[in-house]
Amino acid sequence: MGYLHVVVYFILAAVSAQDVKYYLEGQDIRLVPYIVGKPNVIVWTHGGDDVVIWEWSMEQRVFPPYDNRIILDRASAELTIKNATYEDSGDYDLEVLINKWMPHFRYRIEVIDKVSKPNISCEMSDAKQATLVCSTESKHPHLLEFKWSSRGNEQTAPNLTITVENDDVYCCEVSNPLTNETASFNAKDCFPDER
Repeated sequence: MGYLHVVVYFILAAVSAQDVKYYLEGQDIRLVPYIVGKPNVIVWTHGGDDVVIWEWSMEQRVFPPYDNRIILDRASAELTIKNATYEDSGDYDLEVLINKWMPHFRYRIEVIDKVSKPNISCEMSDAKQATLVCSTESKHPHLLEFKWSSRGNEQTAPNLTITVENDDVYCCEVSNPLTNETASFNAKDCFPDER
C-alpha cells in the first residue's frame, strides 16, 4: 500500500511540476500540441471550464469569456487566445480524439505585466551608513528579481548597504521572466552634508 502511494505521489508530482509558460498582458497565447493524425474531437478547458469544443460532425462551440478571442486550428488542435488578460492564467487541458487514440495535454500559463522603471531611495542608518532601496510596482511581485551592480560588483537583493566614503554610481536592475528595467543612483546623494 505504501509503495502504491509513493508511485502515485511521483506521478502527480511529475504532472504538477510542469513548467510555467509566461505571456505579457495583451500578447497572444499560443498552445501548440504535438499530435499525429487528424482529430475527430477537440476539447480545450481552462481550470476545468470549457473553452472550445469541436467535433467533425458539429459546429465549433466557444464558451465565455473566450467568444471572439480564440482561433482553433482543427487540423493540429492548436489554440490561440488573443489579447491575453491576467484572468487567462492557469491550467489549460486538451483532450483530442484521433480514431481510437485520446491523448491529453496540459499547459500551465501565467499572464504577467511588464516591469516598470524602478525607484531608488536612500535610507540613512547612521551618519556613516545608508541603505539603498530599489522598488517597483508589479501585479506579480513574487516573480521579481533584483540585482545591484557597481564597478563590476553585483549583488542580488532589493536593498544595498553603502558607506559615506563611497561615491560610486549604483545600478539596480529589476526583472521578471519576460522583461527588465534599470535605474541608477549616485551614492553621494545619500550624504550631502559630508561633501
